[in-house]
Amino acid sequence: MTLDEAALRKVLEMISDQVLVVDRTKTVRYLNRARFGYEVEYFIGKTPDQLLAPGSVTVFNEAFKILLETGEPQENELEVALPDGFRRWFRMELLPFQEDGVLVIIHDIQELKEAQEEAAELRKLLPLCSWCGSIQTEEGEWVTMEEYLSGEKDTSVSHGLCPDCSDRLVSGAGPAGGSNRNAG
Repeated sequence: MTLDEAALRKVLEMISDQVLVVDRTKTVRYLNRARFGYEVEYFIGKTPDQLLAPGSVTVFNEAFKILLETGEPQENELEVALPDGFRRWFRMELLPFQEDGVLVIIHDIQELKEAQEEAAELRKLLPLCSWCGSIQTEEGEWVTMEEYLSGEKDTSVSHGLCPDCSDRLVSGAGPAGGSNRNAG
């Protein structure tokens, strides 16, 4: 079965990802759909320099060059930065298309990027027992602060008394908080 141009356009418009055809000068010649309040016409005739964040332009240009030289598909994550301040992350696949073009498939990964950032922030949190001061390891085991720091962080631990605890010890009041692990 062969598809005429109208049928092919209809198929492309049903695809949820954005599909572009870019010529060898990196100019957008076709886009199946626009999003986020933009019209398709806004993108037609534009180049990556006009559509991508500065660092992403370099990445796109390098991938484009490699694709043209080798014919090997390329894939990168790029940030789009439009003139109105709109910024969003996308995964772009560049594929050879006919003799004079490149097919660019754009998949929105903004939610994935946000989830990765949130996970990275959560990894910075250190689960600490508010009663005994034990720390929960990534494996779920609760260990003393000393065990955690020496085992997990390749750090040596020495002990001393802070001024507040020293004063409490002298007065007989006991520790201010901290390690009650052996308290019965």
